[in-house]
Amino acid sequence: MSALKCDECGVGRYRLINSPFLMKLGRQMLVMPDAPAYYCDVCGYRAFDEDFLASMHYLIRQAVDDSQRRKRPPASLGWAHIDLTGRRP
Repeated sequence: MSALKCDECGVGRYRLINSPFLMKLGRQMLVMPDAPAYYCDVCGYRAFDEDFLASMHYLIRQAVDDSQRRKRPPASLGWAHIDLTGRRP
């Protein structure tokens, strides 16, 4: 991609740099200070590396799945039938 023309202006050439990657996830902010990105030497347009974005998507999906798994107690333990007082219905 470094020899390609810019997708935004069509004149500049991309140059590989490290750039901060910021992403809002609900009420949290994910910050990656040195993410690989392509930067246009004319207009300044920045595009993050596709492999990096795919890796981030995978890691976020894994974190969401783990979080949801932890929130739900296994039905085999019978926790779903215990109220706040600890008595079974």
